[in-house]
Amino acid sequence: MHIAVTVVVVVTTIAYSCILAYCYLKREKMQKLGNFIPIMEIIITLCRIINPISMEMVLDIMGLTERLVIYSLQTLIFVLSFYHTKCDK
Repeated sequence: MHIAVTVVVVVTTIAYSCILAYCYLKREKMQKLGNFIPIMEIIITLCRIINPISMEMVLDIMGLTERLVIYSLQTLIFVLSFYHTKCDK
């Protein structure tokens, strides 16, 4: 069950990031934000891909890659919330 929930969370995170980036790129005022989201999406996706690879190769970097995923998600959410509260006037 845990794996199924993880797959759903990963797929929806990537899908919603794509939708957000597309919508922000369509608006002229939000081009920078639209360029920032795909960069964060790539970082999140690469770090998530590294997790099972590191488990298969018995590398001790699982904690590092999982923290990179969490911190990049937190950074993305912080930038989005900061932009919409302070800069979007």
